Amino acid sequence: AQQRNEHVDPFLMWNRLEVRKGLPFGFEVGSSVGYGTHTSLWVLSAELKVALFEGFRSNLGALPDVALRGVTQVLIGSSELSMRTNAFDVTLSKPIVLAQQYVITPLLALQLLLVSAKSGVVDLTPGTNAFSACAPGPGQSNGVELTCTDARGAAELANNRSFQNVRQTRVRLVIGAEQHYRLLSVALTAGFDLTTPGLANQ
Repeated sequence: AQQRNEHVDPFLMWNRLEVRKGLPFGFEVGSSVGYGTHTSLWVLSAELKVALFEGFRSNLGALPDVALRGVTQVLIGSSELSMRTNAFDVTLSKPIVLAQQYVITPLLALQLLLVSAKSGVVDLTPGTNAFSACAPGPGQSNGVELTCTDARGAAELANNRSFQNVRQTRVRLVIGAEQHYRLLSVALTAGFDLTTPGLANQ
């Protein structure tokens, strides 16, 4: 029977701790660490943001705030996959104050996303122990060469794959909004590819 992982979560959920620090001249630095629930995966990131045009509420206040941001992020914790993403975006936003307490900020961003993913050796049947399925034959347990006693064991021992490395450049449009009320902040964003990914046949 084909081996299947019966315990895959329907959603991949992440917990993330993020720290930001504002600096003079409109600069802001940030870093975060994230953990994938029920996985061995961790995400580390660092970012730099600069506000080119921000905070005008009169005269030039009709113009939106403009910010540039660069983010690098790396995925660790798996010998089967390593991934790095670099993103550069320009964001237009405009805070709107309602009832002197609520601040709603619509935003629009154009993003350049660079993705690099590298495959390690992947065991396609992790539920089967390859050594047990391919026990050494009599006189072959020399610690160097493993000789299978049957064809099924040989097939299981060779059932590992490395996939093609992926390098992608994506141009994305991001729309969303942030809502602030006292210490509560809620954000919702959605991103859309403006160019077709180049891996349609793979």
